Amino acid sequence: MSKKRKTNINSANSLSGLITDKIIGEYPENNGYQRDFVEFVTKILINAIGFSVIFCVGFFFLKFEEGVVINVIMIVMLAASTIFYKTKIKLSALNNIHLSICGGGIFLIIIFSGGLTSPILPWIITIPFVASFLLKRIYSWIWISITVLILTFLSYSYQVKFLLKNELDIALNYHAFYIINLLLLFVFALLINNGWSAYFKKDKSKLEREAVYITNDEIDYFILNWNFIKSKIGGKFHEIINYLDQLDFLTPHEKKFALLAYLKIDPDLLAEKLNVSKRTIETNFYRVRKKLKHHKIDYRSLKKVALN
Repeated sequence: MSKKRKTNINSANSLSGLITDKIIGEYPENNGYQRDFVEFVTKILINAIGFSVIFCVGFFFLKFEEGVVINVIMIVMLAASTIFYKTKIKLSALNNIHLSICGGGIFLIIIFSGGLTSPILPWIITIPFVASFLLKRIYSWIWISITVLILTFLSYSYQVKFLLKNELDIALNYHAFYIINLLLLFVFALLINNGWSAYFKKDKSKLEREAVYITNDEIDYFILNWNFIKSKIGGKFHEIINYLDQLDFLTPHEKKFALLAYLKIDPDLLAEKLNVSKRTIETNFYRVRKKLKHHKIDYRSLKKVALN
């Protein structure tokens, strides 16, 4: 791969990362979550807002006023929910809030567009599908159960001829069904691709880095100073240690935590090994990340961020 192409890829990744980082701030570190997973969750939230905007515009041209209003409310609520990243709320609770907003919005749109005959109906499947990506199995089953109850209600309403209001132009329904559900297939493809990328697809450099692991005994070395650590594991992690040694703006203590951040050591394990509180570990990580960001260094890969 050419140097120019690498720069373009890095620029795109850095732009996406900057937007996501702006939203989540220090939420993962303050609450003990893996940052990569929180970033994945946040990207799904951003996509949900984006698709709501697309639907809002589409419904406007279809003169489906109820659909426009519901989507505007969804957009506002989803955008407002980003304030929770500044709190101590559990990630599972935050995910359930997002799913409730989206699920409730989809259900209402289905009600106002014909119920069981609504072209929006297949979108209800996205709720348990996304839940399976983001939540524990028990929550996934709860969302599956809710979806089944909604479909049961819609089926019963249709059978007893309980007329659900249809504000979509009947003549446009077939075209709307095709376009809307073609978009649905795109959403599923996007989710699957993002999920695959987040958990399975790794570039070569990331695979190489993750292939080199640190043992429990080696973590014990971090009780002592930076020079001792270098003497013990300098050969195994020579590239990253040599790079950190060149960062004169970091103190030896900060270089130690920069290396731990690079190796993605669990904060709970570190707290136990170093005999300090988890809060102390998180505070040290935060200070290191802040310094690295100030010098335009991506703390996740400890490489210079491409700015052009």
